[in-house]
Amino acid sequence: FFLASRKIRRRSGVNALPVNALATLLALATAHARLNCRTEVEVVDAIVSVWLFEESMVQWLQTSVLGFAPNRTRLYSCQLSLFADQRQREDRRQGRIDTLDVFASALSGFEAHLLRFCQCHELDSSM
Repeated sequence: FFLASRKIRRRSGVNALPVNALATLLALATAHARLNCRTEVEVVDAIVSVWLFEESMVQWLQTSVLGFAPNRTRLYSCQLSLFADQRQREDRRQGRIDTLDVFASALSGFEAHLLRFCQCHELDSSM
């Protein structure tokens, strides 16, 4: 994700990826693992770190390599909910489903989106 994101931002003329972006992604993943009482980082921790990082970047730059939309009404617009299944969002609104189930579904959808993004941009290794 880091390499693809950096490449896309450079191509678009938005060379504003912070110098410490990779360290930030690693720190976020490590913190998420610790919050879940684990000593080792798992894939889910990396996925959550990318989501949090991209949420921050979209608020800072008003643009996203993952297609997140800027939301000026609140600091973190929780773009992750966009990846939740429409039926699950409706069930949640009607009180028929737990919010954590919607979050898990959305995280799974975001993981698939993130993998597609990385696969699309790994073919061209020029930076």
